[in-house]
Amino acid sequence: LNLQGKGTSPPAALQGRAFDAENVLERHEGNSKRMMLRDVNILRVQLAVIFGDYDAMESALDVLATVPTYDRVIVRQHLRLAFAGLAAFALGRHWLSKRDKRKRRRYYAKMGNNILRFFEKLRKSGSVNATPVCRCLVAAKKPGHDAYKRAISACSAAQTLQLEALVTEQYGLFCGSVGDKEMERRHIEKAVALYRDWGAFGKARQLKEKYDFLRDFVPKAKPQVSERKIIMFSLITAC
Repeated sequence: LNLQGKGTSPPAALQGRAFDAENVLERHEGNSKRMMLRDVNILRVQLAVIFGDYDAMESALDVLATVPTYDRVIVRQHLRLAFAGLAAFALGRHWLSKRDKRKRRRYYAKMGNNILRFFEKLRKSGSVNATPVCRCLVAAKKPGHDAYKRAISACSAAQTLQLEALVTEQYGLFCGSVGDKEMERRHIEKAVALYRDWGAFGKARQLKEKYDFLRDFVPKAKPQVSERKIIMFSLITAC
């Protein structure tokens, strides 16, 4: 519901009629509460990264940093680490000009690098699914034209639509930051179309409200969705 724009604001708060995180956590104790806190913050960090909510990224990472890397549920482990890594690198860039955040920047850099090494090890051992995550993390760590192009290409090839939408948006933001407004417009428009194909209408609406050039933009009819892509869509609810 939050991705679709039907939940509460801000989306990463997870406070609505369908699910209220604080009320749910109050009903758990001990290990049950720790597992629920983990699962809530896995969802929260993903929503925070997608919607660009830095405060929510920081609070979610504070919780997830206490969770052991190993998880016997592989999908949950990979989802947690992928978005924790993206959040860590995003926060490192966000606090770049803040002198009082120097220790936090180093902390997030270390966290992001550890996660990147985890996925690089998987990729080198033959995991196809690790490749797009690695490319996205590299682009998040050190933004650049080549890094973003490799990430977009890897996500498209693996049909990880949510990551492709996210990294395409980030590339658009990067192009805008270096003064290339045409490339910014082109990639933000593509990101809107990808978010809509994924079902994240709330995120697409956020971008349309932010950019004037999207006011009259109408995405083309979405292509046939493959079975593999549908499986990747479901990752957000797998936890």
